[in-house]
Amino acid sequence: MKINNYYILKRLATLFALDNSGSMNGDKILQVDTSISTIQKVIHEKTNELNVQPVCQIITFSSEATPMFDSPVDMADLKLDPLTAYGRTNVGDLCEVMDKELSSARMFRTDDGDDSPGFVAPVIFILSDGHSTQSYEEQKRLLETNKWYNAATRIVIPIGDDADVEMLKSFASSDDAVIPVNNVEDIAELLTDATISTIFMKEKTHISSAQISSDVAHKVKEEMTDNEEPIDADGSTETPDPDDNSGKWEYDDSGWINP
Repeated sequence: MKINNYYILKRLATLFALDNSGSMNGDKILQVDTSISTIQKVIHEKTNELNVQPVCQIITFSSEATPMFDSPVDMADLKLDPLTAYGRTNVGDLCEVMDKELSSARMFRTDDGDDSPGFVAPVIFILSDGHSTQSYEEQKRLLETNKWYNAATRIVIPIGDDADVEMLKSFASSDDAVIPVNNVEDIAELLTDATISTIFMKEKTHISSAQISSDVAHKVKEEMTDNEEPIDADGSTETPDPDDNSGKWEYDDSGWINP
């Protein structure tokens, strides 16, 4: 698919979950604003180099969770006004809205028909100090049945010295995907490389969310070659097919399967 005279090989869907509850007032909410700006720049630069088109959705959550856009927008068009902190921290509502947004009908729809470039596994960024003000376990269990949530690289950025890191860690792909706010630029770039570089592999390499780490990213880079043609992504061997809502996808040594 050709966009602005560039052939786009794939799309990268990115979901930002931003905590703007009252406990985020002051320096914390400023850290969120700064981090989003940095992450946006890193992803835009890296995907531009690889002819991957990044699209994104933003969910803000306080007393309730609210998607910012009716449908995902191009990362290059993203303009985010400074956030205002208020209300409680409704993590349960965040889980429900994330589940809805990570459906094929919402996050991965396209108007390109047969000319669609398809999607690589999505990336989710959660920026919060934790401290949910009510129970959220039931909603989180439902979210964990979402095939695109499981396929995603889920990066958690704890905000503030008093952040509930253990609670936030339960949303991350792995311990290595919990990163300090002052390391956002370097590690966001590293994990983005690990996610999108797989479309340039000679062999169909499968990276599960539990394997996301600097070692995995390093291995991916080592195996890349300069002259390889991009592999065909049929949705059944690399990532779940966004148009198939028939069941839960699972990952094993052979790739993504739908039992």
